[in-house]
Parts: sequence; C-alpha cells; structure tokens
Amino acid sequence: MDKSRLFGNYSVGLPQKQQELKEWVGFLTHALKTSVLQRSKTVTELYKEKGRVVKTLALRVAEARNLPSMDRNGLSDPYCIIQLNEQSIRTRTIYKELNPLWGEEYNLNVQDPSQEVLTLLLYDQDSNPLGKDDLMGALRIPIHSLTDEVQREQWYPLLPMDYEKLVTGDLHMKMTYRPGINHLPSALFVSVLAARNLASKDTNGLSDPYVKLTLGHKSKKTKIIKKELNPVFNEDFEFALDGDSELCVTVWDWDRLSSNDFMGEVTIPLEHLHPNVVMDQWFTLNDRVDHPHDDEEDKHEDHSDHHHKKPLGDIRIKMKYGEEKVLPSAAYHNLISELQNLNGLLALSEVTQERDALAGHSINLFYALDAPLKWVNALTKSEVHWTATPETIFRGNSMATKVVDAYMKLAGLPYLKATLGDSIQRLYTLKHSCELDPTRLEEGEDAKENLHNLETEVQTILGKIFAALDACP
Repeated sequence: MDKSRLFGNYSVGLPQKQQELKEWVGFLTHALKTSVLQRSKTVTELYKEKGRVVKTLALRVAEARNLPSMDRNGLSDPYCIIQLNEQSIRTRTIYKELNPLWGEEYNLNVQDPSQEVLTLLLYDQDSNPLGKDDLMGALRIPIHSLTDEVQREQWYPLLPMDYEKLVTGDLHMKMTYRPGINHLPSALFVSVLAARNLASKDTNGLSDPYVKLTLGHKSKKTKIIKKELNPVFNEDFEFALDGDSELCVTVWDWDRLSSNDFMGEVTIPLEHLHPNVVMDQWFTLNDRVDHPHDDEEDKHEDHSDHHHKKPLGDIRIKMKYGEEKVLPSAAYHNLISELQNLNGLLALSEVTQERDALAGHSINLFYALDAPLKWVNALTKSEVHWTATPETIFRGNSMATKVVDAYMKLAGLPYLKATLGDSIQRLYTLKHSCELDPTRLEEGEDAKENLHNLETEVQTILGKIFAALDACP
C-alpha cells in the first residue's frame, strides 16, 4: 500500500523512523510558536483580553468499606448521590454489601472553586416501596482545597448523617420595608426568587423544595417545585408589620408519605432594612434553629445524636481539579492545520502521556470541522495497515481504539439519553426487585415475581430501542 495515499484529506502514513517522529513533533512545536497569534499579540495578552477558563473536576467513586448495617439481614444496599453546584448524579445501588465497589467515573463542571463544595451522600436503599432510603453518611470537600491540580486518591471517613453541613445552598430574595404613612400601615414586601445548590433529600438525587416565610405569628409559603435542586419561585408576599423584629425563612423538601425535610434557613433582622430601599441578595442557608412557630406540617423530627461517634465507614474516591485556558480560535489556526495531517496527530499520540485526552479533544475538533467519520476511518485503516500481527490490532491503548471509543460516546450519548434516559432514571428509583440469584434474595422475596419484574423492564427498554432505530446514529 502506498504510504502517502490519502483518504479524503487525511494521510494514513505513519512515521517509519524515530527521527521522522521527532521531526513531526518539532514541526508541531514550530506551528505553535509561529501561530498567527504571534503576529499581533502575545498569548498572555490575548488571553487577558478574550480568553476564558474551563474548570472541571474529574471524579471516580471507587468503593466504600465497613459501612453500618441498615437492614435486618445485617447488610445494606448502598448508593451515592454526588452533588456539585446544580449537578446531581446517582450511582447504581450495590445490594447486600457493607464493602461496595462502584468504580464509576464522572467529569463535573466547576463554576466558582472558591465557593463550591463537592458533596457525597451515602444512602441505603429501602426495599419497601413506601419506605424512605436511609442516609448513612456524608462527605464534603471544598473545591478550593483541590486547586493545586494534584490528583488525589484516598480513603475518606464518612461523617454522621445529622452533620450540620448537610444543609447546602443559597436563597435569592428581594425585600423592601415600607414605613407607615398616613392611613397606610407599615409593611414588608418579600420576593422569593430562586434557590441554588440545595441538598438532595429524595432517592432520585433531587428534592421537592418550597419556602416558608414566618414573621411573628404570620406565615406564608411558596408553591412546591418538584424534582429540582435549583428551583425558581418568583413569588411575591406582603406582611403587615406589628412590632415584629425578624423574618425567618426556611426551605423544606415536600414529601407525600412522610414528614417534610428541613433544607436550611436564614433569619433577617428587620433593622437591617432601610425604608423604601430594596435589599436584593443571595442568602446562604444555615443549619436549623428550632422555632416555636414550626408547625406539624413542616416539623422535621431529628432523633439523632449530634455527638454520635459510631464509625460510619469510609469511602475511596479519586479526584483531580483542572483548569484549561481556552484562547480565541486564531491562536490554534496553525496547530489545527497540522493536526489534519494524520502523521502529525499520530506523532503526538506517541509522545503524550494523556492519550485519552488527546483522543477526546481530537474528536471534538473534527466534529467542529464537520469531518469526524473521515478522520476515524483514516485512523482505523492506518492501524489495520501498520499492525504487524492480528493479536495486537486495536489494542486497548492504541490511538485508533481510544478515538473510536471517544467517537462512539460523543455520537451515541445524545441518542441514549433521548431514548433511554427516562427509563434508566426510573429504574434507579424503583423499589421492586429483579434479583434472580437464590443466594441474594431477601427474606420473603419470590424469584418468580422478580423474573416477571425483570422481563417487564427488559421488554420496556427493548421496545424503546427498536422504536428509536431511525434516530440511531
């Protein structure tokens, strides 16, 4: 085969000698140094003018150990809820385990590392369809402690389930105090606008929040926003003032079958308000202080001991915070031109220690150039041509393998979300069992009933897959 043969605009030839490889690396370096960027401004100057920073947290929830027993069989059915800003992710449930293995990886977006906190909540899934999952323990890691961009992998002790920092988030409100004038009594006008980064209180990793405002013996409530950690309320309230000194605002998670869960509160002394001046502010939610005006509908019974010292186990996670500076597209003109030659890209793959990242960024690049299939096709043909023995073709760490994996994820993920997203989310919250292994059946479980449950779920998913054939990429 002619090594210079082109598939579309992409060369499939590979550098034959180490010297040629070095020449390609040197050429790419030169392309960066002689970018059009250098003709006008330095990289630093252009970055200050138009650059942006993309902040991410790569997280791997590996495993937990020595978890407390929450079920009658002496075991637990643990899963994790991962929260960061508006993102909330639920791992799969590991049944009948005190030392569960997850091995699940996520890339989370970070907005403000100085303020945000990574929260992991460990739950035991209740097998009773009417029951509520038990919170076993929690872990909170401030993002600012990770900004040295060093990868960490270690065991972290889980904190007690009643730990006060499980209250998270902020509440956005506007308030105006109007003094009494003539026949008009003094009044307080409150707009409850939104909340953000609330704690997950439900098994689906979300909450059903509402806000209660209390002034003296007068109380008002917002509507309930279902399945949301960043709810938007946009509701206005008016209170007549009668010697009241403070407004107490509490956020609750509504539950149909059990008492509502406390999510945080903030108290605003009225003396902080200036007459006829709007106070527009995000208020950080605080841990609870019991108030005599709490009613039974909102009452959250907390029978746990704040000084509870019983070990709750540990969780092992791997994480790395990273920041990528993204310059205007002109800064990458020469590099992009050279990466369109397959020799240059393969040369980079031979010298980089981050081949996964290179594959992912390359696929994104060629998607932007509207040519991902041409490029993937050229790369795989090159691998077939230059692999000496069939046993090593498409080995796990080859550039072609990683690029194909990255392409399939990028092309297929929107399709999978649209086709099966709702079904997968529902499966996470289902209480009925599909377990068929006799050694793992709960007391009283019927294997035939579980088989029926499994068949029903599989048929539902298969039906959605076949119905979406035309949308499959």
